[in-house]
Amino acid sequence: MKRLKIDALKKWYQEKNRKPLILRGARQVGKSTLVRMFAKENNLELIEINLEKNRFRSLDGDFNITSWKQEIEMISSKKIGENSLIFLDEIQATPLAISRLRYFFEESPECAVICAGSLLEIVLHQEEISFPVGRVSFLWLSPMTFTEYLNAIGENQLAQNILDNKIPRFAHERLIEEAKKYFFIGGMPRAVKTYVETKSFVEVRKIQEEILTAYSSDFPKYEKRAKVDRLNNLFQKIPFYLGKKIIYQHIDQALRGSDIKKVIELFLRAGIVTPCYHTNASGIPLRAGVDQSVFKIYFLDIGLINCAHQIKWDELSTLFEKSFLSKGFLAEQFIAQHLSYYYNTYGNPEALFWLKDKKIEKAEIDFLITVDSRILPIEVKAGKGGRLKSMEVFCKEKSIKKGVKFSAEFFNSDSIRIKNELICDVDNWPYYAIEGFLAVNG
Repeated sequence: MKRLKIDALKKWYQEKNRKPLILRGARQVGKSTLVRMFAKENNLELIEINLEKNRFRSLDGDFNITSWKQEIEMISSKKIGENSLIFLDEIQATPLAISRLRYFFEESPECAVICAGSLLEIVLHQEEISFPVGRVSFLWLSPMTFTEYLNAIGENQLAQNILDNKIPRFAHERLIEEAKKYFFIGGMPRAVKTYVETKSFVEVRKIQEEILTAYSSDFPKYEKRAKVDRLNNLFQKIPFYLGKKIIYQHIDQALRGSDIKKVIELFLRAGIVTPCYHTNASGIPLRAGVDQSVFKIYFLDIGLINCAHQIKWDELSTLFEKSFLSKGFLAEQFIAQHLSYYYNTYGNPEALFWLKDKKIEKAEIDFLITVDSRILPIEVKAGKGGRLKSMEVFCKEKSIKKGVKFSAEFFNSDSIRIKNELICDVDNWPYYAIEGFLAVNG
């Protein structure tokens, strides 16, 4: 199944001053498969070592890069050459190896090295290691996007239409139907592969349940910072607070806010949830006005959310627009998932929003981005139509003249006026076209 991040790996590989690459992302998003696919497509000899199964003795004591390379050759039974790609998988199992990566850059820059690992962010915060800042590169891998899903099921032309922002009107309903399936299946590679092979939503759900169970089974590895039963309890509750301003006491009144905060921070590092921080949007850059104490969260993957909510395919399919989509959280999760990963290819995924939470006036803009040095507010309306009251408040207060709405409607334009005074113009994009929107405005 084609992954768009293949192009980012090619760019990294061709860099003149190439550094070892750390491939980041949550468990089971396809990191190892991506590396193998990249090596195969580029005719590279893959030297893959799993550090959960193999221990490097050359890292201890008086270290030198030559001894490490010799041990890599010994374990893999392959000679490191100019056409080799060294892949150190599950590197979190040997934290010292992370700090030693600097020597590949400093003393053996001819070697192409990629590392990946489950719960790597957790380990980096737990272990006292010297991180090779400035001597490694990063790439974040997300679940499969909607266009990657379309390519996987053989709808290559529809995927290209989205990426080229050339979607014919007659394809709208077809894309709505495929988006509905993606809402259920999501982008976890195993779930998508299972659907491609079986066309069974029942089998897809089994895979999703296995993935969620696998995440829970990782919790004992967090134990240095939080109790396992507390992690499991909050893991089951978090999916029901998507897109809502996080108030710790609302999640679990039996726990202290500081304990809930600690658990959410762990989930953020593990890539299970993605933060969306409030910004006052007083100017550019938007991050200058961020208040990280006011935030929303979204889940790693929309399909896993459906599984956590125990939404069955026949329920979602039958009541898609009337019930589940109109609740908003699925459409908002879909947009958040694509926005956060697109704008954070090399760092931790996150998004920004704006909130006015006063008694006399309440308003919330779902997402904010910058385009051509201007602030662009984004509202997500799950169905068709719907008044954009928050957009009106925000654009009037911030003197913003352009906004964007994602909904189930086909492309169109509108405007917000108060007594014939133009407040702002609004471009409507169908939510399935988010990647085309990002290609134009990213």
